[in-house]
Amino acid sequence: MDVNTRVLAVMAHYSLSKTDFALKLKVSQGVISHISSGRNNAGLDLIVSLLTEFKEINPEWMVLGIGDMLREKGALNRQEELVKLTNEVALLNEMNYNTLQNRLDTLKKRIQGEI
Repeated sequence: MDVNTRVLAVMAHYSLSKTDFALKLKVSQGVISHISSGRNNAGLDLIVSLLTEFKEINPEWMVLGIGDMLREKGALNRQEELVKLTNEVALLNEMNYNTLQNRLDTLKKRIQGEI
């Protein structure tokens, strides 16, 4: 299954018309029609819009065709936690050593599930 077919599978999964799907993705209906006919391939911007709008869609499936269309239950929560931890690490770069050590200890406890 190619990327265009996967894009159209998402549209079908949510029972959306080409017009409604285009509105959700903030593209023209012509873009969706061209993808549907095979005239154009789905571009990165469209795929990013799709994954942003439909958070349940598995990015690996959408981009690479690997796995199931929908994320496994709880994957979105793990991804959100990973984003939070990444943001914490970015903040650590800006702190002095003592503050840094305290934050690292807190992060270790979070990762180990102690908090």
